[in-house]
Amino acid sequence: MVNPLMNVHGRLVNKVTAWASQNTAVLHFAVKTVSYFLIILALVYLYDYCGVNGAHFIYNEF
Repeated sequence: MVNPLMNVHGRLVNKVTAWASQNTAVLHFAVKTVSYFLIILALVYLYDYCGVNGAHFIYNEF
């Protein structure tokens, strides 16, 4: 006997994979955007962690 929930899940997976294969450029752009945002967020956090007045700030001597 076929479980109706498995059939619905299978159709949903097929629809998602079909959409993903048609929109690879959109997915690639979204993944890049999220990745760059996380990198910038990490850099801002590390910059704030060092502090501007601390000894580790690169422009202290200018």
